[in-house]
Amino acid sequence: MKDNFGDLHPAEVYINNQILIYRRQFENQEVLDLTLDLIKLLEDRGDCPSVVTVRDDIGATYSLGRRNRLINISLKEHSYEVAMNMVKAIEENHFPCDSLIPGAVIAGLAHDIGKIPELRSSSLYKTYEHQIISAQRLWDMFGGKNPFFVKKVVSAVENHHAYSKDELTLMLKEADRQARREEMLKLFQRGSSIPLESWFCIDDFYKRIEPYINFSKGSTKWKAFTFRDVIYCRPRFIHEIVKAFCVDTSNPDLGFLDNSLYENALYRVVNRLRDCGYISEQLAADRFAERYVINTHIGMKHKEVLTPLKPIGFYNMKELEARKIGFLEIIKSVWPG
Repeated sequence: MKDNFGDLHPAEVYINNQILIYRRQFENQEVLDLTLDLIKLLEDRGDCPSVVTVRDDIGATYSLGRRNRLINISLKEHSYEVAMNMVKAIEENHFPCDSLIPGAVIAGLAHDIGKIPELRSSSLYKTYEHQIISAQRLWDMFGGKNPFFVKKVVSAVENHHAYSKDELTLMLKEADRQARREEMLKLFQRGSSIPLESWFCIDDFYKRIEPYINFSKGSTKWKAFTFRDVIYCRPRFIHEIVKAFCVDTSNPDLGFLDNSLYENALYRVVNRLRDCGYISEQLAADRFAERYVINTHIGMKHKEVLTPLKPIGFYNMKELEARKIGFLEIIKSVWPG
């Protein structure tokens, strides 16, 4: 084990919190040394910005304001965050998950190493696209080991800004987005607040929640469902959507960035939706959510705190209903309770 990082605090924290927990899996897949080499590379050369400004790079497509903020986040900070998000995603959604961890960690650590100035300027890589440089550098570091494993991880790194149906690539894309949102939140908290009431767009809100409606991974793993022309949403889901909205549109309403203001923030969103006629009459005027009992055709009952929304005009409710599978498909009634 090349444990030669000295007193480099970020690396030590990451190794202790992620690598050592799954050390046996890294050793079994013969990638422990490679993973530590990636961390060493980030510690040695990862103090550069986590965004690039070269016009030919896909990373330069960020808005100028967003790029100017993110330039204060170092590459190594961002890479550790993405790798940690990858592990969290696997731990939450896969069981057993141990064998998937090494590839996910390596993809997270390596996905942006092509932004390191020394690699970008090297004559070895005839491109400005950081994800391609990252993939080529990672391929070289693997040195021909475990071809199937290598191709899968390298492909995820190379395609994390492209359309893909590959599970590891999709996981990396989401981990990257999640890290960027958290970084923007931290940076926003240093500046002034722009209140939701001045920028919140109803149409955009409904477009953002639509992919999650009637999508489930079990009786408890869902965020919103439809029943008799009402969209029932978990309040935390609404908060997450608006919080991401803040970041993605560079409108920092600190009421959504500070979790201690969670309930107040939800009241404001619901009141905004109510003013525009999109809150169901089921919900009392002084509440942002209500307790409901969900009854199923097989006799199961679930109690949930939900916010009932009216559908927006551009929704095709028949198509949304057709998505239902599993638990959502057997809902018989939804009553306040």
